[in-house]
Amino acid sequence: VHWDFNDMVFKEKEQYFVMFGKWDLAPDGRVIAVPDLYDYEFNIYSPDGAVERVVSREFEPYRRDAEDRKLIDTIMEGASRQFPMPIRTEVEDFETPISQLVAHPDGDIWVLTARGSRKQPEGVLTTWDIFDIDGRFKQQVRVKCPGDARKDGLFFIGSDRLLVVHGLMDALSAQFGGQAEESNEEPAPVEVVCYRIDG
Repeated sequence: VHWDFNDMVFKEKEQYFVMFGKWDLAPDGRVIAVPDLYDYEFNIYSPDGAVERVVSREFEPYRRDAEDRKLIDTIMEGASRQFPMPIRTEVEDFETPISQLVAHPDGDIWVLTARGSRKQPEGVLTTWDIFDIDGRFKQQVRVKCPGDARKDGLFFIGSDRLLVVHGLMDALSAQFGGQAEESNEEPAPVEVVCYRIDG
């Protein structure tokens, strides 16, 4: 990333921190990782670091709505406050295709897309694309439980448990000096709920 301190611009597209849900370690020691934020593509690496397979899928880009834009603006503005000089921010019009990638303990690769975490049917939190460990698409799976996938975190615990961390994005935003909602009330506490996975 090139930063000009005479004209500082904090560009969302350049801020790719791969640790935030974009890689995972499979049970057999292989690493699954997203190489580029703006493609539906992930690489499968052998334990010695060699690329075994590049997996991609066609997708329709998801244009951010007003709520998406407000959330990312808050996060970007909060991050820019950490600099000792004035910062301009540049935010993308479209969400990254892959929101989260998980190497499930059963050997499959679960991919949550921007569309899979928005405008879901009633009672559905997220819809995931499921691939086998060799990158072949298998099916889609719906996670049915309360929540808002734009603001809540999802974490698999073993093969049959799922943690939903309600308010995770608001908490992360507050950590950087942002405020997701304009309100005089105290923010709701972060809540962690554990679900058993059936089926």
